[in-house]
Amino acid sequence: MAVGASPIQALYELKDGWIYLGCRPGDEEELAKAVGATKSTISDISKAVKGRTSGEIQKKISNISGSSIVFPQTLKKIRSDRTRGVKSRDSNWLNSGSHRLSRGEHPSGYMATICEPTWVRPASSPINKLSAAPWPGEHTRSVLKEHGISEEEIEELIQIGAASSGWSVLRHYLPL
Repeated sequence: MAVGASPIQALYELKDGWIYLGCRPGDEEELAKAVGATKSTISDISKAVKGRTSGEIQKKISNISGSSIVFPQTLKKIRSDRTRGVKSRDSNWLNSGSHRLSRGEHPSGYMATICEPTWVRPASSPINKLSAAPWPGEHTRSVLKEHGISEEEIEELIQIGAASSGWSVLRHYLPL
């Protein structure tokens, strides 16, 4: 069994599970030949790979430049493996993989799962939770005051539209 838009961009069922197999456009014939399929269709390639393991397929396609296989996971599994719970706030609880997720309340009021700032994972310092961005215009008055502008001048700038203390159309984060 296989699912996909084309034979070079599809999910294939193998002996040891499902894989996503990706190749570059124009590699259909080379892929079919590599896996022993008679035609370069999803159906024929699916039949050719059905009884094989992911290791065997990886080896067979290794000479096709730009080809690779990936083991697909459900969103539930990814969240289970990579979402940090409220109780586990230690520094490097997950020091493998390319990302780490946090689940919490978004400023919109909805629960959201977001990537944490894990682009750098030093072993000696914690990965800190990012705080929400300030509301649009939240600091307008304080920044203008810091630059010596009086309260009357700030009010005038807001009145003429040169400065703003919030969104003129929406008063909340999207979505609501």
